[in-house]
Amino acid sequence: MKQEIKLHESSYETIKDVFSMYEYVEETPEMIDGKIVLHLYPICDTVDESGDLIGFNDAVFFKLRIYDVEKRVFYEQSHHDEICLDGLGSNIRIFKDLSTMIIIGSGVKLVGGTSFLIIPK
Repeated sequence: MKQEIKLHESSYETIKDVFSMYEYVEETPEMIDGKIVLHLYPICDTVDESGDLIGFNDAVFFKLRIYDVEKRVFYEQSHHDEICLDGLGSNIRIFKDLSTMIIIGSGVKLVGGTSFLIIPK
């Protein structure tokens, strides 16, 4: 099942403008001081081609982009099937490109794994 929605033409400009503000940085830091925005993009099933479960049975793996709002950079991770927000207040939205967006307004520590853990700094 694939979800698609029609976007207004101005929304394409919004997407382009937002992403053009950020520069890709290859290595993800362990801590980020200020506001971050997480974008989750589904990439593949957690059941492999031979039928073996390699993640949560009710989830898909996703590519994770972590946007550091103050530094105007982003980092990329892949093959996670869960985000754990340990004690963090956050807002969740669906972005114009249909990624899931999680907005966190304070500094965080980042711990990678199949479940990606984000905890207060």
